[in-house]
Amino acid sequence: MKRLCGALLCALIILNMAACSAQQEETKTSARGTETAPVSTENSSQTPPETQTERDPGEPLDVKDAPKICVDRVYSIPMPSEDDPERVFWMDPEGNLLGNVIIPTPLCDVITGRLRYYTLKETNKDGSLKASWLYSAKGKPLEGGTDCTYGEGIGSYVVKHLLPEGIEGVEETGFLYDPASGTVAAENVFSIEKLTKKTAVCLDAKRHMLGVCTGDGEKILEDPYGEDFTFGYSCGGFILGYMGSGCAVLNEKLEILDTSEKMFDIDLIDCGARGVICVKRENDMCHVIRSDDWKTLNTFPSTFQTTDGINVICGDDFSKDVKLHSIRGKRLAGPFDKIGLMKDESDMPIGMTIARKDDTVYVLDKKGETAAMRRIRGLTRAYSTFDGLVMCEYEFKNEWTGEPETGFALLEQRLDYLSEQWENYVKIERVTAGIYSCVRQTGSDSYRTDLFTMDKEVIFHNVARVGSADEEAIAVRGQQYYGLIDHQGNWLVKIPIPD
Repeated sequence: MKRLCGALLCALIILNMAACSAQQEETKTSARGTETAPVSTENSSQTPPETQTERDPGEPLDVKDAPKICVDRVYSIPMPSEDDPERVFWMDPEGNLLGNVIIPTPLCDVITGRLRYYTLKETNKDGSLKASWLYSAKGKPLEGGTDCTYGEGIGSYVVKHLLPEGIEGVEETGFLYDPASGTVAAENVFSIEKLTKKTAVCLDAKRHMLGVCTGDGEKILEDPYGEDFTFGYSCGGFILGYMGSGCAVLNEKLEILDTSEKMFDIDLIDCGARGVICVKRENDMCHVIRSDDWKTLNTFPSTFQTTDGINVICGDDFSKDVKLHSIRGKRLAGPFDKIGLMKDESDMPIGMTIARKDDTVYVLDKKGETAAMRRIRGLTRAYSTFDGLVMCEYEFKNEWTGEPETGFALLEQRLDYLSEQWENYVKIERVTAGIYSCVRQTGSDSYRTDLFTMDKEVIFHNVARVGSADEEAIAVRGQQYYGLIDHQGNWLVKIPIPD
């Protein structure tokens, strides 16, 4: 199930707490990447709660020494050459080449998702930290240090980590910190997890809860469990965590709703508009529980896989015996080799499912009836992508090498091909919302890429390289020119490729 991977990861955290620090190193895609970054907002100063205290933020650095970062719209285009196969060109929206560009890591408000700060780490040749810098949402350097790093926070606050000075057994610590005032909203904070639309949970380095706070850093709930409870993940205002060798579910008031003696016997599934579903495994059965009143809707076999709040998928993929049931228990369809939920671009279920049986793919509606079907020779996988499309993988014989290879086909919900000449694409990738790049081999060592829209329109033929993209433009390299095109395939910036 979707959340099982999260639970497994949390177990590893429990067994090896040293791995927690890696969580803060996760780099997010910025506005220059292939996905849209969160909306930038001004860094508004807020009145700190009266409980805050002054604190020395660590060894400061002069902000005049901070590297100049790029937070404006820029695009990268792969431009490999014989001397430098990894060469990349950076340009602004007007087509001006920018030379070396330093792209920082965005720090967003964990509750709202809005961009609040940027951070940049400089490292020594051996990989050790040289300096860490904090910038405003407009790229203005705010502070830096040699013994700290910065993580995502809430409102005007960031999580500032203080690094140990090479003392064995001393753990990394941190605090919820307002760089404008230099004050601290909470001590010993290592990370923050969103709980509801207005609140978040503060965690220490071992993922023990420190309490619940609002978006302005004010603590509204103390943690009643201490080291007896380890935070796993939050889901729609609920928390799944671990107590001893078992697990427990808490509500937003940190009250225990349910427990299990085994660590992985409870799971929380976000079903979007249909709320959160709790799944509890007990005596080789799975109890599907409604979260608003914590009543059991139905009980299913231990082969339960997942639910979208309307229907339930049960079965064994290895024995190719997977069935679709209503959440009330009525069998709707199957058996199939595999069934999966269809998702929208926010990764939420849309109430339809994708099923595969031998070399045929099916789209099933909410009642389990076949809304569409298509046979694809050599079909091996069928799954939902962004934009509500269906990606199919199949095996075919490469005419250039004579070897079997995996091909890709992108289909609409009615299972019509996005491209009429769909066969033998060796790679399909989402460039940006509603636009996909499809790569076809045209020779023993040559490939052709076309850009398609969801309306089946080819907006650009024979692309040599596709670079970064956003809501305004796509960076491309053609056969004779490179530059920027809009989402209709028109050149915005067209530059001859240098010899």
